[in-house]
This record gives sequence, structure tokens and C-alpha cells, in this order.
Amino acid sequence: MIKTLLERLRGKNTEPVIGYSDLVPTPILAIDKNFTVTYLNEAGAKIIGLSRESAIGQKCYDLFKTTHCKTQECRCGQAMTRNGVFSGETVADPSGLNLPIQYTGTPIKDDAGNIIGALEYIIDITNTKQAIDNSLEKVAYLDNLPTLVMTIDREYKITYMNPAGAAIAGRTPDQVIGMKCYDLFKTTHCNTSECRCSQAMSQDKAVTGETVVDPNKFNIPIQYTGVPIKNVDGTIKGALEFAVNITETKNAMNDAQEKIGYLNEIPTPVTVMDTDFTIQYMNPGGMRALGKKPEAVIGEKCYNLFKTAHCNTPECRVAKAMLNNGVFTGDTVAKLPSGDLPIRYTGAPIKDRTGKIIGGLEYVVEISEEKQAVDDVGVLVTAALEGRLDVRGNPDKFNIIGFKNIIKGINNTLDAVIGPLNMSANYIDRISKGDMPEVIVDEYKGDFNTIKNNLNLLIIALNEIITVAEKMAEGDLTVDVKMRSDQDNLMKSLSRMIEKLGNVVSEVKNASDYVAAGSQQLSSTSQQMSQGATEQAASAEQASSSMEEMSANIKQNADNAQQTEKIAIQAAVDTEKGGQAVTKTVNAMKQIAEKISIIEEIARQTNMLALNAAIEAARAGEHGKGFAVVADAVRKLAERSQSAAGEISNLSISSVEIAENAGEMLNKIVPDIRKTAELVQEINAASNEQSTGADQINQALQQLDKVIQQNSAASEEMSSTSEQLAAQAEQLQMAISYFNIDGNGKQHMKDKKHLFKNQAARQNKIDTLRRKRPGISLTDPDTKKKKDSHGIMLKMNDESINSDSIDHEFERY
Repeated sequence: MIKTLLERLRGKNTEPVIGYSDLVPTPILAIDKNFTVTYLNEAGAKIIGLSRESAIGQKCYDLFKTTHCKTQECRCGQAMTRNGVFSGETVADPSGLNLPIQYTGTPIKDDAGNIIGALEYIIDITNTKQAIDNSLEKVAYLDNLPTLVMTIDREYKITYMNPAGAAIAGRTPDQVIGMKCYDLFKTTHCNTSECRCSQAMSQDKAVTGETVVDPNKFNIPIQYTGVPIKNVDGTIKGALEFAVNITETKNAMNDAQEKIGYLNEIPTPVTVMDTDFTIQYMNPGGMRALGKKPEAVIGEKCYNLFKTAHCNTPECRVAKAMLNNGVFTGDTVAKLPSGDLPIRYTGAPIKDRTGKIIGGLEYVVEISEEKQAVDDVGVLVTAALEGRLDVRGNPDKFNIIGFKNIIKGINNTLDAVIGPLNMSANYIDRISKGDMPEVIVDEYKGDFNTIKNNLNLLIIALNEIITVAEKMAEGDLTVDVKMRSDQDNLMKSLSRMIEKLGNVVSEVKNASDYVAAGSQQLSSTSQQMSQGATEQAASAEQASSSMEEMSANIKQNADNAQQTEKIAIQAAVDTEKGGQAVTKTVNAMKQIAEKISIIEEIARQTNMLALNAAIEAARAGEHGKGFAVVADAVRKLAERSQSAAGEISNLSISSVEIAENAGEMLNKIVPDIRKTAELVQEINAASNEQSTGADQINQALQQLDKVIQQNSAASEEMSSTSEQLAAQAEQLQMAISYFNIDGNGKQHMKDKKHLFKNQAARQNKIDTLRRKRPGISLTDPDTKKKKDSHGIMLKMNDESINSDSIDHEFERY
């Protein structure tokens, strides 16, 4: 059918071909030279999960995604490039499913014989692959079996043998094919009616037996089974033989009796049971523990005899051994007729020769003393964890040397631990109280030696810190602080503190030196100022006496001129006031007229607003009637206001004219009176100026004398203050010299002492200066209100005070 389709595709009429291809149950597709699908039958569309219409026009490699797509292995590509039919196998992955396929690519040509595409026919070979894989898997399974497997025909010729079977005969599988089986193995059953393969072929059933094979003169006991092999129609054509070497089984059976003898000699219980926990064997030790005879235990359930907490639970070690095919050990308590007995028991699986678990073996050991030892160890551990290190165990109550030695060892360990711990606790207690002990010189081993070394390091480190602190207390800021590690925050902080304290001390020391030098210079300058001020005060007193006499004469003349001046001034003032009153009246009238004009304008504007309001009210209709009434009333009131304002304006204008005439008459009289008053005033003013000038000169001389006195007192006070400042600076230098920041701190103060006088003599001088001026103080007036204020206030930051030539030598703070 496929051949017919291919032939028809090469012809001109393709419609019948398309009809046939739609009936084919496997995918068929046609592509052009660009691998674009031009045709796909229903089977092909179904396998990729698309409709035929949606698949047409897509690339075939985007639909099937085989391992050959887009490679030189593509059979359609080979068909179009080589002009031939090519087949191959690959795996398609439509819809994400791996699908093994066999596909054939055939070129498609036009009438001129040019290749225009390819036809691809696909067969799903999943079942074929699976069958082949299964066959190969089974053969591989047989080949990997460690026991003999072979097949023979009815003439006993070998048709297959696995490597394990050939190896028994010392040959390879290929070497034994075609040989007679009885010539190869030479068992005692060969060529006899006992042959199990012969019985299987004649009886049409599987038959098993035991015999001895003697290849190359070696006696090998085997158990073998013969199974008939049939054709498709059921005719027996041969037999399959499966043989197992039972040498080990035979030897095991022989050993079993010997081992049972060993088990019987074991003094502790040993039990064999089947998978239902029915006892099949128990040694005499077990029977003695139960107080029973063999006939009383064989056939009984083990859990009915020992009655442990594990019996009939998943914790049973024998049950675990049979379930998990392993050896399991556990501890429990058996409830025996003699009482409860702590035991350790082990369960192991028992298998038959096929490896099937058919039961379990249980081996029991009494652990009474072990349990007691564990309990005692637990008591000691608990006591140690609770800090009760004086608790000890009693080794004498144990019979087993091992347990006795364990308790003794723990006691000795505690004795060895408590000594160093007590010593460590004592040292730490002393350190916490500031009592620094000496380093530990006793010898210790292991971790105790590490504890000792760490305590010694702690003591040494704290002693170093104490040494640094003592040197700092003595004023030595040059002490070197060494870091013990990168995480030594204490020493880092101490180092920073020393550094910062040194900087502060250095700055204070420099400042005190500047203050001392400045105060000395200030004291000298203030003394010079005090001497000059005293001389100026004497001269000022003489000038002040002369000016007082001159001032008295000038004052008498000024009094006479003042009386005359008063009379003239009063007349001028009265006349001027009259003129001013008239002027004010005129101005008031004018202002009233102006205000009335404003009222007229307001009335006119109000009239206009009322008119506008009436118009708006008319527009509003019924809703505006009330507003229209109000607007009309306002308009009438505005008209009356405007009329009254006009009448008042006329009266104001006539009053202004009368007032202006009166004002003009007064204005003609006022200048003459004023001239007279001015002449008298000039005379009086001249006298007053003379008197005031004399008084001012006299006051100036008095003020000058007072200022000179104050300057003299201020100079003396400044001298006193500078002496005090020098004394305080000396004390500050003496105090700060306690600290050593450059290696010669205290010597530094000795070198500076020549700058200052004796402090007691300086204080006496200060008191003498203050007694000279008991009534004068130059301190800030506000400071007098402070009860506890002392000294004076020097306004050294007052920019209004003129500086001298050496001010730039001082630093302002």
C-alpha cells in the first residue's frame, strides 16, 4: 500500500493518493525544500495534537522535534539532497512525549524531474522497542544470575547457557552450545529416568531434585529444576534447567549440629523462633532462666514467656530483624518467675537457602550491674551539672571489674576537676574584689593547664592596666598602652583617654603660660596709668574752682534777662494763639466743606445703587418685590441726604469767608509783637548760653576730675586684678605641671617660676591698692547685685575699646 502511495505521489493525480493516505493509521506528511509542511494526514495531526489546517505551513522540525531534526541525520534532508529513499530510527517528542519511531524519507519531484520536497512515512516502534528491550533485559538477567541456567532441545543438545553455568564446566557459553548436556555435567541422574529435565519434557511440568555433578572430577552437590519449553502451538520442544550449588547449604546443615552444641553451652538464653514468634529452639540457659523444661517452651510464643515491654510492639528487636533483614540490639526488662531482670537482647534474621527470612534468633544478656552502673553514672553526671562536685559513687557494690573501674574513674576525674575549679573560682573572686593575686605557678595538665595559663594572662593583663592607671594617677601621660588583640576595646579606650587627656593638659599648660605673661604685662601698664591719672586729677581740681566763680556772675545776668523775656514772650504767645485759633477755624470750615462734598457724592452714589437695585428687583419679578421696596426707601433717603448736605455746604462757605477776614487782621498784629519778643528772647538766650556754658565747663571739669579719679582707681584695681590673675596662673601652672606629657612636666614648672613673685607679697600689694580707693569700684554694676560675686569684670571682647599696638600678639577665645 505504501509503495502504491509513493508511486501515485510521483504522478500528476494526487487526490486519490490523499484519500489513501488519510486511511493509513500511521503519520504521513509532505514538506517542501524548506521543510515547511505542505500535507499531513489525520494520523500525523493526531500524534502532534494539532489539526491538519494548523499544522500546514509550519516547519516539520518544530512539530516533531526529533533528535535528527536540523542535523545531517534527517532522512528527508538526505532524500532531497541525494535523490534517494532513506530510512532510520529516532525519537520524536511531540507534546513533550518521547516516542521511538522508524521513518522513511522519499524525494518528491515535479514534471521536469526537479526535487521540490520530500514525503515522510512514520511508524511507531514503541512496542517493538519495548519487546526487544524486554528480551534483552531477560537475557541479561539470566546472564547475570550467579547460578546455572541452560536450555536444551529434546535431543539434550544445549541451545543456551549463561556464563555462570559455563564457568562450572570451565568453558564459555559459546563453547558449550550444541554439546550434549550429560556429556558436559555427568551427574548421577544423567541418562537415567531420574533426570529432572527428561521428567519435565515427558510429564509436562516442573520437576526439582538434588544430585552431584562431576565436571573435571569435582563433586558438586546441586539442586536443579527442569521446566518444559513449548512452541506457539503448545508442542514441547525442549527444557529449561535451573541449578543451584548447594555445597554451602550442605556444609551449613553439617555445621548446624555443631553450632547447636555451642549454643547449648552458652550460659545465657538463646532462642530460635519462626516468623509467628513460635519458639523452635531454646538453649538450656534460657530454660533455666524461665524455670521450664524443653517440652514446656517449644511451640510457645516467646512474648508469653519473657513478657518484656517490647513484646508485641514495633520495638521488639527480633521483629525488627525479620522485618528489616538486619541485626538489632536493645535493652528492656524481662518479667521472669524469679522477678524483673534488666536484659540486653539481640535479634537476627534466620533465612532459608533461597534467602527468604523464615524466623529469628534472639540472644539475651543480663545487664543488672550495667544498668546500676549507668544509673550511678547518671547520678554523678546530674550532680556535676548541678554544681554538686562533692558527690561520689560507690565502686565496691559492683562485681564486674569494668563497672567498678568506671565508677572509680569518674570519682578520680571529679577529684582532678574540683581542685583546679576551686582554685579558679578563688582567683576570680579575688580579682572581682580588686585583690590581684600572684600568677599561678602550680603545674597542671591538658585543659586545666589552659585554664591556668588563661588566668595568668588575665592577671598579667590586669596588672598592666593597674600599672598604666598608677602612672596616670602620678601624672605621667607618656605611658605606653599596648593592645593585647584587635578586640581589646579596654586598652583602646584607655589609650584614647590618655591621648585626649594629654592634649587637654598641653592646651591648658600653653594657655596658663600665656595668661601668666599677659597678667604681668597688664600689671605694669596699669601702674603707669594710675600714676598719670593722679597728676591729672590735681590740675582738674584747680580749673574747676575758677570756673565756679565765673559761673555765679553769669547766672545773675541771665536771671534778669529771663524775667523780661517772659513778659514779651507771653504777649507774643497770646496774640499768636489768637491767630492760630482763627487759622484753625478756617481750616476746620474748609475740611467740613470737603467732608460735605464727600457726603454729597456718597448720597449720589447711594441713589445710583438704589436705582440699580430697583432695576435688578424688577428683573427678579415676584422674588424681588421686597428688595424693590427697600431699594426705593434707600433712594429717597439718599436724595434727602444730598439735599441736606447742599444746605450745610452753603453755610460752611459763608463761615469760611468771615473766619478768613478775622485771621488776616490778627496776622498783621502778630509779627510786631513777635519781633519784640524775639529781641527779648535773644538777650535772654545770650545770658542763658553764657550761664549754661559756664555750668557745662564747670561740670566738665568736675566730670573730668571724677573720670581721672575713676581711671586712677581702675588702674589700681586692674593692677590688683592682674596680680591676682598672675597668682592664679602660677597656681594653674603648678597644678598642671603634675602631668607629664613630654617627659619633663614637673621640671617645666620649675623653669617658669622666675616669672612670678612670691604669692603672699603679691596679695599684700593688692590689699594696699584696694585700701587707697575704698569708695570706688569699677566692676560691672549688675555684678553688685550678686551676693557671691568676686573680683571685677574685664570686657576684653568689647570692639568699641581702642586696641593698642601689642593686642595682635594675643589670641582671642
